[in-house]
Amino acid sequence: MNKNILYYLWLAESFSYGSVKPIQIATNVTDWNDFYENLYEKADEYGLTDKQLKKLRKSVPSDYLKIVNKCKKLNISITCFDDENYPEKLKHIESAPLVLYYVGDISVVNKPSAAVVGTRKADSYGLGVAKKIAEDLVNCGITVVSGCAEGIDMRAHVGATSCKGKTVAVLGTSLEKDYPSGSGKLKRSIIDCGGAVVSEYAPGTDTAPWLFPVRNRLIVGMSDSVVVVQSPKKSGAMITAGIACEYGKEVFCVPPSNIFDSRNDGIKKCLRDGANLLLDIDDILETYRFSNYVVPKNVAKKDILKTNELLENKISNIPTHLEKLFESVDINKDLDQLSEELKISIDKLLPMLTELEIMGFIEKSGLNYKKT
Repeated sequence: MNKNILYYLWLAESFSYGSVKPIQIATNVTDWNDFYENLYEKADEYGLTDKQLKKLRKSVPSDYLKIVNKCKKLNISITCFDDENYPEKLKHIESAPLVLYYVGDISVVNKPSAAVVGTRKADSYGLGVAKKIAEDLVNCGITVVSGCAEGIDMRAHVGATSCKGKTVAVLGTSLEKDYPSGSGKLKRSIIDCGGAVVSEYAPGTDTAPWLFPVRNRLIVGMSDSVVVVQSPKKSGAMITAGIACEYGKEVFCVPPSNIFDSRNDGIKKCLRDGANLLLDIDDILETYRFSNYVVPKNVAKKDILKTNELLENKISNIPTHLEKLFESVDINKDLDQLSEELKISIDKLLPMLTELEIMGFIEKSGLNYKKT
């Protein structure tokens, strides 16, 4: 374990997540004990405000031993920015986190990688495309990075794991949280396939909406290129695309299936602003970041816009424990009706619905669900 880990935790938790200050300080401190003991004298040298000094003095490094112990209990690994296994790509972003928490093999982001992101409220076309892109990427040895949110993100992870490929889920919550609800099975699959589930948020961190856009810089930081599948103008995916442009990384956009659908307004804006049009996996492979990559001969090149093939649901593949639920799903039935009909409590029903949604057999329609 890193000898300075308690100082890093103290510093990281004393500033807002996403702040550039912790990494600026940590890369310049040569004697942590001296820095801590003479904090006020060093305020000007490190550009610390009175408010920041007050926050730093609210705790001591040893207070954060509880986080280390909690991680041990939960089998969560910790890596610090100067550790050998800290993702090299992240070291090149200005607001790199001092500390990362992860389960699985975090080294897979050191390989060629691409982010696949999009709206939580994706339609069948978007979900099918996200899965196909992820499958093609991992079949070419490229790690798929996404945020494990409902919709496009989760579908990208499913596509990668369906091929036993490597994928990294960068969470907007701490690792022990069941978010999205019922996502535990997918996260386990990511780890079993040799990928990783990652967060910069310490175990016990309260979930808050603002944490999700903050983590998007890590999705970009861990990726060589970013693919946006489907997104309205105001969304996390557009924030991710914007960060990618700031970092000088290629942004690819899947052409919308319906130009009048507001879920595609963000895509249209990106394309107008000069993003790359993605029609085939080769569009990604031919960029300079993957210029030395060759598509393996066993990977069939297929147009990702062939929706009839993409959206075929193989009903025979539905897990036995979900068959009755799938048969009962109907656009005119809400959760209460499904719960009453199947004699399953809503808290048990929701993870089952999420599982079917992840697999692409159903999708949300308003407050209800429908078969895809």
